[in-house]
Order: sequence, then structure tokens, then C-alpha cells
Amino acid sequence: MSKDNNNITALMGKGAEYQGQLSFKGTVRIEGRFLGSISSEGKLVLGKDAYVEGAINVGELEMHGTLQGEIAVANRTLLHSTARLTGSLRTSLLAMEEGALLQGDLQMSQDLCHSSDPAARTLVPAGSPVAFSDTPMKQ
Repeated sequence: MSKDNNNITALMGKGAEYQGQLSFKGTVRIEGRFLGSISSEGKLVLGKDAYVEGAINVGELEMHGTLQGEIAVANRTLLHSTARLTGSLRTSLLAMEEGALLQGDLQMSQDLCHSSDPAARTLVPAGSPVAFSDTPMKQ
């Protein structure tokens, strides 16, 4: 579990299913099934039993569950050992525990978290070349 569970703005529990659009401030934790788009400058936490499919554009992403789609994360992406991410990921920082799965396109850029231009945080099309930053990760 995330150490900031006390700061969760909303929780979609295990067994819950939702299809549509979600926008929020703060931190949202999903334990159920979500199909659609999620947009926020806040933090999205996917629990171990979560299944999310769609277009995701958030400030921070912490994953324990499954995510498929096109994902843009302005700041930090954390994939725990049970995380399964399939699709396109664009993020400023990426941390992965042993056992996490990332299958798809990856683009890392420090510019994502420092840009005030929303277009700078849009996704690159699938099939674009993978770019890695040579800047060490900050703890």
C-alpha cells in the first residue's frame, strides 16, 4: 500500500466497474475496473486488483495492477512488482520494482514536469522511437 493512503481524495473499490471520463484533484485510488479516460494534475494509484484501460494523463502514477492504453505522466511513474503496463508511456521519471512488466513504447523526458504547455505532455504515437534520459533519477 502507498504510504499516503490517508491523503486519498476518492477510492473506487474492488469489484466496482466504471466506464467514462474521470478528472480529479488530489489522489485517487482505483481497485476495480475502469474503462475510459483519466485526466488530472494529481496522483493516480492503481491497486493490485485494478484493471484500467484508456487514455491516462496524470501528474503522478503509482501502479500495483494492470493498465492498458496511452499514458502521459508529468512527474513520476512507479511500477511495483505486480504492475502490468501495456501501451505507450511518456513520463519524466520511471521507477520499476523487479517483477513489474512494461510492454510497449516508452519515452522519458525531464521536460514533461517543467513545461506549462499542455501540448508538451501529449503522447507520441505508438511505434515512435524509444528515448531514454541519461540524467540520474532523483530520490
